[in-house]
Amino acid sequence: MSTQGGLLFLVLTFVALVSFRPSAAMQPQQHAPSLETCQADVALWYDHAAASEYLNAETAHISENSPNRTPAARLPLREIVARELEMGDCMKVDAIRRERYLQAIDFYDRVSADRYRRFVRRHKLEQQLLREDAAGLR
Repeated sequence: MSTQGGLLFLVLTFVALVSFRPSAAMQPQQHAPSLETCQADVALWYDHAAASEYLNAETAHISENSPNRTPAARLPLREIVARELEMGDCMKVDAIRRERYLQAIDFYDRVSADRYRRFVRRHKLEQQLLREDAAGLR
């Protein structure tokens, strides 16, 4: 891929990633989730055993190239980002369970980071990333 083509690809990728969350002007008015919604969603979306299962499967994927077929690995990236955002809102609604919401956010942040890492590798962008980072482009 030419440098110009690579740059265009990165720009288009950045635009696509940024578009996951439309600007506030484009969204209908949203309200914080209710206490009940927060508690139900964190109970459904995050538990330590499922997070450990994902992390173990991801480690095997990296070291042995075995597929990660856990439920979290099969989620679309838009859903992962939506869960992270909701758990952030829930920390404000339910301060007593703040640590639990932080654990969920940390977990889904890891899942999304793994997804980005795979994208960079799949499109062979590691060297370009390293060159640009060394040049101060962050």
